[in-house]
Amino acid sequence: MKWSIVLAWLLSWALAPAPLLASDQFFSRSYAVVIGIDHYPHFRQLRNAVSDARAIADYLRAQNYDQVITLYDQQATKQAIIAAMQNQLAPRLKSNDRVLVFFAGHGYTETLGGKDRGYFVPYDGETQSAGYISMEELLSLADYMGNARHLLFIMDSCYGGLLGAETRGSLVNPDTPDYLSNVADRVTRQVLTAGGKGQEVVDGGSKGHSVFVDAILEALADGKADMNRNGYITFAELSDYVMQRASNRYQTPLASVLPGNQGGEYLFRSPLSRAARLASGNESASGALRGAVPGTAASASATAASNAVTPAGAGEGKNLLTATAIRKISVAVLDNQGRLIPNLWQGNFRVFEDSAPRSIVDFHEGGPATVAILIQFNTPLQQYSSALIGLAGSLIDILGPKDWIALAVFDMHPKIITDFSLDHASLHAALSQHLGSPGFSEANLYDALGDLENRMKSFPGQKAIIVFTDGVDTFSKLTLDKVVPQVGTAGVPIYAIRLDTPAWHSASNQADDILRTLASQAGGQAFFPGKPEEFSAAFRAIDGVLHGYQILYQRTSEQPASGNSNVTVQLVSTQNSEPMRIVDQSGAEIQYRVVVTQMP
Repeated sequence: MKWSIVLAWLLSWALAPAPLLASDQFFSRSYAVVIGIDHYPHFRQLRNAVSDARAIADYLRAQNYDQVITLYDQQATKQAIIAAMQNQLAPRLKSNDRVLVFFAGHGYTETLGGKDRGYFVPYDGETQSAGYISMEELLSLADYMGNARHLLFIMDSCYGGLLGAETRGSLVNPDTPDYLSNVADRVTRQVLTAGGKGQEVVDGGSKGHSVFVDAILEALADGKADMNRNGYITFAELSDYVMQRASNRYQTPLASVLPGNQGGEYLFRSPLSRAARLASGNESASGALRGAVPGTAASASATAASNAVTPAGAGEGKNLLTATAIRKISVAVLDNQGRLIPNLWQGNFRVFEDSAPRSIVDFHEGGPATVAILIQFNTPLQQYSSALIGLAGSLIDILGPKDWIALAVFDMHPKIITDFSLDHASLHAALSQHLGSPGFSEANLYDALGDLENRMKSFPGQKAIIVFTDGVDTFSKLTLDKVVPQVGTAGVPIYAIRLDTPAWHSASNQADDILRTLASQAGGQAFFPGKPEEFSAAFRAIDGVLHGYQILYQRTSEQPASGNSNVTVQLVSTQNSEPMRIVDQSGAEIQYRVVVTQMP
């Protein structure tokens, strides 16, 4: 009998939810603004927006948020919503605080100035968008609350996907022991919306909440998103769970970021120390849509079905392309200032491999790239910190405004300064903030490159690592013989910018050969600048390769699918196939060069 009581007690302890901490270990204070509107004077009524908002507010209070400002129905006027963020919270926020903003209600979209404009409709919104809260106003409010280290918007309304920008995969490794401290310490500006850019979302679900909020409560309050059972639920875990559970033919939840995001993760404490397994299946969607149509009931008959279109001749082309090898190259056409020359056509390019002409099977201009800038910053380089900040800052400014850029440094270990961001101002600020005092004198170049290659190899699209280094590795676990095949198969080109340091002078020839080998094997290039203008020329050459013309050409079936070969590209006139002559607006001839990079 006694042992049965002890066993029952042990089982109850093992299965019981872990107790919540009195306060969060990562933040000083936590705030929230929670808005829900069902009863609109000028719009179709909703059923679940207020109950959704109340459930979120109750959850945040259970998480011991210091202040939860709630605005329901007639309380949620435009002025009251803006004042809650701009006047009540913004003046109080400190660098160790966090803020969550939740909105459930109508959304609205229109096209003005050639762009889609999105809005959230307050209680007193009438029939003109001037009375709504625009995405631009929300961005301004986020900026007002910019003292807070973490900021999260959760929007359960139509067209909320217009608020944030697309995200990229993270460089911060979730398997590292200090992962939670790492992402908690980073500036976070994140958005989770019930639907994408053009989607109307469902108001009703099967449990008295919207499908979106049902999934959020399962993920957070029930702990089902704590998949690694570390006691915390990150934004990534939350959004992954919600996307799976709340997607249906009407809506697909969207995770995105705001300007200033530096790779952090908004965190929630998990209620379970041993989280339940991920539930399967989607809730059935029913009810009205949260799109603002004044005085009307929105139709719920929209479908997301689409038909795949197969181009004419695709079957024959597929058989042809699988029978022969296809090689991808990036071609940058640069003027004598190192600037890209745009507006060239496929017919202007002739590709030769080992002096034999090859057929171009695909051609397009390069789009945005995903770039990790890696900077050697060990103790001997501390005196050069200002120069390194200036060089990396110049590179950031030369890269395209739509490129996703992350910053990392290495001495004995690589350290992510800021995760991928489109915000150049935040990247410059991170450089100045983090290039202060290095921790070690070692420079483990091979380990740092191998680590970044592993983290980026699964990223889609054009990508690259640009490394500032003297090429001298002092203490890596990886050897050159091991790192060369790794970078050669990861598919992430390396562009090396050699730094003139005392260590380099001691091993200059060997160090330069190492950089040439690493860059060429990874499909990139090594640069050895000595003057400021040579650094600028190297940056522009890299920018040209990343954003140059992307060409796929057909090789003969006898050639191997991989391996280096002598590839050259010529520019010709489409009228007479003579060498192309490029002139400026005054008719003066422009001298140009063609840079060819063989892509993995």
